[in-house]
Amino acid sequence: MVLLSKYRGYDMDYGELSLEKHKALKGKIELALKDTLDTREKLSIYYTPGVGAVSSYVAEHPSEAREYTWLNNTVAVISDGSAVLGLGNIGPYGALPVMEGKAMLFKYFANIDAIPIILDVHSADGIVAAVKAIAPSFGGINLEDIARLFVLKLKSGSNKRFLSPLCMMTNMVRPL
Repeated sequence: MVLLSKYRGYDMDYGELSLEKHKALKGKIELALKDTLDTREKLSIYYTPGVGAVSSYVAEHPSEAREYTWLNNTVAVISDGSAVLGLGNIGPYGALPVMEGKAMLFKYFANIDAIPIILDVHSADGIVAAVKAIAPSFGGINLEDIARLFVLKLKSGSNKRFLSPLCMMTNMVRPL
């Protein structure tokens, strides 16, 4: 491993420490419940039969979904792994630890719940189709570390009309 830094006179290999920490934690993010399910009543409120009332209401009033679901505070952090950091095209599995890190930053700095979504697709059309399919589940979409060739296609035509109000596009200027 390459020595990445020195800290207070001690050699510190952040690559090795990162491998150890990620393996020990099995990633670095998790979902947490906003309430407990410690009674039968709560289970009936949050799941069945009570949730049927919420589902019916939101189906009739979709503009209020943010008031009743996690849409008010969730972002999908999406990558295909085609242009990750200084690593290049490392594919979806290689991108996952980086997207987990970006999700961690959303939570730590802005208290936004971000979910890494890694796509095993290899075209702008594939990315758009996947994003369109999952968009109703998230309050926002953050497209990350996607090769420049795909970005240009993503920002054009009907894709632009779909993605513009929904997506933040960052770190997407690297050539394929």
